[in-house]
Amino acid sequence: FHEPGTEDNQRVPGSFVVRIREQQGKLSLMTMKVTTAKSGQWHEYETQVADPAAVLLMLPILGLHQTLQILKSRRKGIVGKVEVCLDKIEGLGSFVELEYLGSGGPTAERELRKAASLLGLDGAAERRGYVELARAAQSRT
Repeated sequence: FHEPGTEDNQRVPGSFVVRIREQQGKLSLMTMKVTTAKSGQWHEYETQVADPAAVLLMLPILGLHQTLQILKSRRKGIVGKVEVCLDKIEGLGSFVELEYLGSGGPTAERELRKAASLLGLDGAAERRGYVELARAAQSRT
């Protein structure tokens, strides 16, 4: 979900999307992702949602509309101080997402590279997020 007329502004710092993530057997989550100047990096604000169907009805009333649906299955693990997510995205393929579980800086970069190497991920990293990848795939069809 996002503001009408901002479909092409997803790379402009400060633009945002709102995501409702329904999770089997758990409370659902609502996340606002605000773009930064660096591609693939977002500021995220998240809260639990007891009734995602109600929230989905509220968002259009607030002036937001749905433009994209991403269906993802995820498995998680930990390598040192790095969370490893194995994601399968319908229509896009499979991805490995690494997130350092501490503050940023040189230590984070070093730990991410170490985890990637341990996992045999020595190829080029995809820096675009799933929203950006899905939009690129939509524009090709």
